Amino acid sequence: MLKRLARMKKLVELAQGDLEKASTYLKGIQQQIALHQNQIDSLKSYQVDYIQQLTRRESTTLQQLNTTQAFLDKLNTAIDQQTEEVARLNEAADEAEKSWIEFKTREQALVKLYEKLKKNHDVKMDKAEQKILDDLSGRQFFLSNQSDD
Repeated sequence: MLKRLARMKKLVELAQGDLEKASTYLKGIQQQIALHQNQIDSLKSYQVDYIQQLTRRESTTLQQLNTTQAFLDKLNTAIDQQTEEVARLNEAADEAEKSWIEFKTREQALVKLYEKLKKNHDVKMDKAEQKILDDLSGRQFFLSNQSDD
């Protein structure tokens, strides 16, 4: 029974380790999403500021307009790339969350089983101990009655 408890405890520890790894992975993806989302927000803010500065100009040459348009195109491309990366990371986060839920469910089931086995073992040990104490008590009673005779 002790070997079984030890094996089950090891399984619980392994499941907890897997759960921790899944949790760390999920948190890492969520941090990446936040980082890329901040980059998108910064690029969009910069884009708005840049366009506002352009509208304040009094005169612009054709070359300046072409340069400005090329720059805005690059800025839009960067925003699109970051948006695609956030979408990809969101999909990865969904999968990571599903894995985390599976690991959590497994870990909880193993903990419950371990606790049940431990409780059964403890009850058996308590009964065995009580039986030994009862036997000792009975012998002591018997011996004390023997000496009285």
